[in-house]
Amino acid sequence: MDIVFFLTVILGLACPLAWLIKDEVKFRLVGAAIPFSWAVLNYAQGLIDSSLILFVISLRALTGLYLMRHNLKTKTVFASIFLVFFTAMLFKGYEDAYSLLPWFAACLTTLVQIYLSGIALRVTQSFGADGAWIVYDFARSAWGHLFEKSVSVLLNLWTIRGMLAEQKLLPNTEAVATPADLETTRAGVLKAN
Repeated sequence: MDIVFFLTVILGLACPLAWLIKDEVKFRLVGAAIPFSWAVLNYAQGLIDSSLILFVISLRALTGLYLMRHNLKTKTVFASIFLVFFTAMLFKGYEDAYSLLPWFAACLTTLVQIYLSGIALRVTQSFGADGAWIVYDFARSAWGHLFEKSVSVLLNLWTIRGMLAEQKLLPNTEAVATPADLETTRAGVLKAN
């Protein structure tokens, strides 16, 4: 078996599974390690532009972790640097209107990783950046990446559900109301009125 193929499969499986990590620091560290591994793999294959972009994506994840407790001005400076880089890459590799979708995903992910954390980061990432990638992959018939992003969104939603349940923000769906409970509730409402 070709080692490049083996590493591609392992990294392809690791990307969606990273969304199952609830701890913010570990999630961001894994979010930096996976693109860095892709960057090394692409560099070994001679794909210099791709490895540069993946290295910057890895650096962006680490920067987002570092900036979690910094002020807005510092975050804005670093976000601007990454946005300029991704915009330059857009101009370098622009093909058609669909090329705007990966650029939008990269810029949105930059803003999300630098300014947001926790559940807000995950929701924005799933419905914004990953949604843009899903549309792009469907338009380009990139079925492997489309499947990976779709699984990532589903696993992310599962993790968000768990995080909301841990914070007691979801109702207890396992409890079933009995007729006595309904009668007590109705009596309380009538008494209040």
